[in-house]
Amino acid sequence: MKKSFTVFFCTCLSILILLKSTTLSQDYALSFNSTNQYIVPAIGKDVNYVNSELPTLSITEVKEIYWNGADCSATITNLGVPNPTQHGFCWGPSNPTILNNKNQLGPATSTGEFIAYISVPTSLTSYYVRAYATNDAGTSYGEQVQFTTLCHPPDPPTVTCSDITVNSARVRLSTIQQYLYDCYDPSHPNYPTYSASWYVDGQLVGTAEGSEILITGLQANTSYVVRGYAECWDPTCNPYTFGVGSFTTLSELPVELVSFNGYLTDEGVLLEWATSTEINNYGFDIESRIENAEWKSIGFVEGRGNSNSINEYCFIDKPVKKGKYFYRLKQIDNDGSFEYSNIIEVTIEAPDEFFLAQNFPNPFNPVTTIQYSIPERAQVQIKILSIMGEEITTLIHETKEAGKYFTDFNGNSLPSGVYFYRMQVGNIIDTKKFVLLK
Repeated sequence: MKKSFTVFFCTCLSILILLKSTTLSQDYALSFNSTNQYIVPAIGKDVNYVNSELPTLSITEVKEIYWNGADCSATITNLGVPNPTQHGFCWGPSNPTILNNKNQLGPATSTGEFIAYISVPTSLTSYYVRAYATNDAGTSYGEQVQFTTLCHPPDPPTVTCSDITVNSARVRLSTIQQYLYDCYDPSHPNYPTYSASWYVDGQLVGTAEGSEILITGLQANTSYVVRGYAECWDPTCNPYTFGVGSFTTLSELPVELVSFNGYLTDEGVLLEWATSTEINNYGFDIESRIENAEWKSIGFVEGRGNSNSINEYCFIDKPVKKGKYFYRLKQIDNDGSFEYSNIIEVTIEAPDEFFLAQNFPNPFNPVTTIQYSIPERAQVQIKILSIMGEEITTLIHETKEAGKYFTDFNGNSLPSGVYFYRMQVGNIIDTKKFVLLK
C-alpha cells in the first residue's frame, strides 16, 4: 500500500521528516530538487512536498495626502511561494500589522507596483503605513513610512443660481460651517475664498472669483453647469472643495434691448436704456434691490408698442442709503408675458458732509423736491418758514441713516410768494429760499 505525504520546506536540499500511522513509525531521509512540487520516492513511499517562501515588498511611498486619507504605493519585488492570496496596506501606530487597519486588494499574480487609497478618521494626525502580502508561508511587510494628514477643508459650497436673464445670471456661493475647521485663523477673515467655473456641454466657458458673481455674455436659451469652489488660505490644506449648480438662460426678448446703464447724479441714480425693435411692448417695470435683499418694483415706463427704430428711455431712482444697488428691467408684453433684462450695479458712497441743496424746480407750482445729505446717523429736522420767519409746517423730523435723501414739498395750500426751508441736524443749521409761483 502506497502512502503520500505533503511537507513544506524552506531552503535545504534534504530534510528529515517523521511519517506516522497506526502501524508504522519511521524516519525517512528525503532529497529534493528545485521544483516547487515533486513526487520523490523514499524507501518505497511517495512524498509530495511543496516549496514555501515569504513574498518580499519595497518600502511604501505616500504619493498624495488628504485630510482623511492618503494615496500609497509599494512594489512586490518577489511573489514568494506560493503566490500571495492577499496584499494591500496596513496602517495605525508604529509598525502596523494586518491586525490593525488594512485594506485588501486580493491575490497577487505578478511582481510590480500597486497603488491604493487608505482612509483615516482624523485630520492633522500622524499615521504609519506599510505594505503587506500574505501567502501560505505567512505575512511579510515592507518598511513603514509616516505621514500627517492635512487640515479639514471647508464644506463644499452651496451653489445658488438666480436673476437669470437672456444673457446673464447671478451665482452665489456659501458654506454653512466655514469657520469650524482646522485651518481657521482670525488673521484670515476672508476664509474660505470662493471661485466658480461654468460649462456648456462639458466645455469650460468662463471663470470668476468671489462669493457673488454676475455672469454676463451668455447665450440665450442655453443650459449651463456651474462648479463653485471653496478654497482654504493654507497651502498645506486640501486645495479646495466644490459644489455644483445649474441654470438655463431665457429665450430672446421680444424687445431687443441694445443698452442699459446706470449713473449716479445729483438727482439720484439715472437709468437709461434703448431698444432697436419692439413687438407688442406694453412697457418696462423697473426693479431694484440692495445686497442680500429681494427685488422690488420702483417704477414703470410705458413702451412704444411696435417699433423698428431706436427708442430711448430713462428713469431716476432716489436711493437714500449708501451701498451697492442692483437694477433690472422687467419688459412686459401686451399679453402679460414678460422677460427680464440683464442686471446693472450702481454703488452709492456715504456723503462727506452735511449738505442742503437748492430745491428743484424753483420757482415751483405746486410741488418741488428738496435734496439733503448727512454723513452719519442723525436726527434731521426740516421746516417750511414764511418770509417773516414764521413756521408753516414741519416736513421732516426723524432719525436718518447716513446717505442722500430727497423729499417733496407740496405748496398747494399756500399762496404764491417767497418762502424758506430750513434743515437742522444737531448744531448745524442751513436755510434756503424758494418761490411758489401759481
